[in-house]
Amino acid sequence: MSKCREAGADGILGSVSILRLKFYLRQNNNLRSKNWESHFVKAMSTLLTNLTDVAYSTSSSIDNEINQSTGGDEMLYALSLTLLITYACFVASSWNCVSNRSYLAQGGVLAVVLGILASFGILAASGLKFVNIVGVMPFLALGVGVDSMFVIMSEWAEHHDKATTEEQLAATLKGCGGSITIASLTDITAFFIGASSQFISIRTFSVYTGLALAFSYLCHITFFLGCLTIHGRRGRASRHWATCLETNDSTTQRDQGKSPCTVLICAGQPPERREDDEIVQNVGIL
Repeated sequence: MSKCREAGADGILGSVSILRLKFYLRQNNNLRSKNWESHFVKAMSTLLTNLTDVAYSTSSSIDNEINQSTGGDEMLYALSLTLLITYACFVASSWNCVSNRSYLAQGGVLAVVLGILASFGILAASGLKFVNIVGVMPFLALGVGVDSMFVIMSEWAEHHDKATTEEQLAATLKGCGGSITIASLTDITAFFIGASSQFISIRTFSVYTGLALAFSYLCHITFFLGCLTIHGRRGRASRHWATCLETNDSTTQRDQGKSPCTVLICAGQPPERREDDEIVQNVGIL
């Protein structure tokens, strides 16, 4: 609290009186201390005084401000998540009904979602307090996880000429396993270091995000690689990406007298080159 004496005729400030009060609350009764802080903030916000300025704060003031600043952006977060998932599934699609990887992209996104749910479940069960800023975490975890998914899928497409699915999977892990592991460990370590922050909101957000990224990495090298194996076996068996029924290439189906619509939605063959080439063609058409 401060009070300024009016300036004299020469325009020079006469004096300033400042009073600073500190209240130390007991930590052995956290509930009573929080109630006291809450009533203190309400009382100070309605205080009427002739003092020039009154400033007040509590141990949770910064955390409360961060929570309030993130409370009105739920729609933007939901829209961002929707656009990111839609983009990931679209980029992985192609006109080849055998090599189409849209379901595979959905499996990669699902792997990240499983990691996020595991983080929320474990930390909630352990009693860690949830703060509003943690609501941003799924978007961040999904961005990092989708990046790892695209790296794995790109490396998988690089080895399309392997004789068996097992050989292709082994070559894929040999090519990108180290890079995604180092990248994931770097992100996880950075957030766990952030867990040492003095601010409760930052500390909680770092713990939630670091654990979500760790589980996301585990799901990618287990669940998503399993999806990748199923995709490889289905493609080598020349089965449709949606129905898993055996199908033929477009030339064979035209020779059989199939309609153009049937050829468009049913024709396909195992990839003879990088599947990414077809994805680039799709983007170019649009």
